[in-house]
Amino acid sequence: MKTLIKLTVLTIGLLAAGVAAAQAMVGQPAPAFALTDTEGKPVKLADYKGKHVVLLSGDEEYRSEEALPMLAKILSQRHGFHCTVLFALDPDGIFLSNGPGDPEPCTYAIEAAKALLEKRPVFGICLGHQILGLACGGKTYKLKFGHRGANHPVKNLATGQVEVTSQNHGFSVDPELFDRPEFVLTHVNLNDGTVEGLSVPSMRCFSVQYHPEASPGPHDSRYLFTRFHRYLCGEEAL
Repeated sequence: MKTLIKLTVLTIGLLAAGVAAAQAMVGQPAPAFALTDTEGKPVKLADYKGKHVVLLSGDEEYRSEEALPMLAKILSQRHGFHCTVLFALDPDGIFLSNGPGDPEPCTYAIEAAKALLEKRPVFGICLGHQILGLACGGKTYKLKFGHRGANHPVKNLATGQVEVTSQNHGFSVDPELFDRPEFVLTHVNLNDGTVEGLSVPSMRCFSVQYHPEASPGPHDSRYLFTRFHRYLCGEEAL
């Protein structure tokens, strides 16, 4: 029987819990919420009403196991939120999902990824790969010619094997990240030599720029999901 692994997909809508949760815990009234996003900017409750949000963590003083569930309950009952407390799900691993656009303005996601790296193994795909690179202290830049289509050759530097991949992005992780020995370049694009994959064993994370999840194919890179599963089961190293 295969081991059942619980995974959580990190998407937009991350919030940081504020003082209100702690006020509720000690029985004080909490009519006003001091919620901020992961950039420290105030969150308007009306902007999130009826939306599904993920509560990642509280501030330094109230980062407890009890504070976030309490805040989720208050937001749900009083303000119409649909809340998930990320680590209440007790995931074995985290996926940073794909998405559109320039990764650098997504500071909320970068800060969230930094917090996740301290807690669980992480596998990033496409935009998630770029977010992971930025969370690790790297930079990204806009490609002169974006990668679009289902026939991009990528070389796995560990095996020497070339994978035909599906891609759809206009930015890339700056290779200067790999001047630091703890960061490993794992895959390169054979058309233009850009970064297509990275691994940081000390942080228990890895990522690829392309789409191994592409249902129509090509399917050369599906082994990456097996690799992540085997790592979470303790059967393989990153």
